[in-house]
Amino acid sequence: MTDRLARCSCGTIRPSSERDRLFGFTDMSRESDWSQKTCRHCGKYEVAHRPGCSTIRPDQYERHTFEPRDKAAEFDSFYCGCRGWD
Repeated sequence: MTDRLARCSCGTIRPSSERDRLFGFTDMSRESDWSQKTCRHCGKYEVAHRPGCSTIRPDQYERHTFEPRDKAAEFDSFYCGCRGWD
């Protein structure tokens, strides 16, 4: 099995096997919470699709039914420190 890779927004790539040493690591594999709890249509969590969840625009995410992504992103994600730590 090939190890997944994690990418920072700046493009730095590290093996996902280093997850314990990667700040802000997010697993984005098919089995992850990210894949199962975010909507394939809008990218919002399932809770955003519940009636009355948004107080600003109550029907914003009620236009479609929540469907999980149910697939892996190309990379997992992390932050390498490229923009500082402040």
